[in-house]
Amino acid sequence: MEPKLADLLGQSEHKIELCAAFAWLWLAAADGSLDLRTHAFLERELECLPGTLKNRDALLSIIASDDLPSFLLACRILQRDLSVESRAPFLSTAIGVALASGELSVAANHILRLFADMLDLTPEALADMYRHSSGDLLEDPPDLSSVAWWQSQTPDDRSEHFQSHCGRDNAKAYGEEETEDHTRYRYVPGRRFSRTEALAVLGLQRGAARSEIKRAYRRLAQSYHPDRQRSLGSEAQHRAEEKFLRVQQAYEVLKQ
Repeated sequence: MEPKLADLLGQSEHKIELCAAFAWLWLAAADGSLDLRTHAFLERELECLPGTLKNRDALLSIIASDDLPSFLLACRILQRDLSVESRAPFLSTAIGVALASGELSVAANHILRLFADMLDLTPEALADMYRHSSGDLLEDPPDLSSVAWWQSQTPDDRSEHFQSHCGRDNAKAYGEEETEDHTRYRYVPGRRFSRTEALAVLGLQRGAARSEIKRAYRRLAQSYHPDRQRSLGSEAQHRAEEKFLRVQQAYEVLKQ
């Protein structure tokens, strides 16, 4: 059995460094692959962090298994133990990872904002750091639960963001939450989604492969994790929690 992050941390004297490396690698693989330019950038960064380069393959193996609890564990440890003076450099490196391929993806945009939130760095600070690194403005990422966003995407766009596309039938079904029946796909304790509903919640077609389901779940769970909204007040955090639970419930149906 491949070791989980908690197992690696228990064997290492460099827990913060391993968590930072894991977070950057997770970000780098957010779109399901690790291109050569991003790989080279990460190699240079990991060479500067003790105890990380020798564990790179083990960390990548954990990421390949879509182990979201390990990612959340890394985030909690970084939030708790990363020193104040190390937080901006950590985020600056994360921006470098996100831009190494030449373009900021939707998934990477969301993860950068998650990192900034968890380290108590303001959106303005993140935007300034991003502009300094790229020379461009950091655009607001789309709301991936928005029917309008899904309807605005071509099949190729959807394939790029989720390695699959919604399809006409599922786009219509997904839209029913906003139009025909606002509560149909909302999270309701004790109510189980049908498989069709679960596919619609994750924006997937009938017949989606297990790997597509995992990728869609991982990205949406990251986007709507309640911790990302804690600085925006209780109402925003409540909405995020509902979306997060809806995504989790859909994944429980589809992974069986």
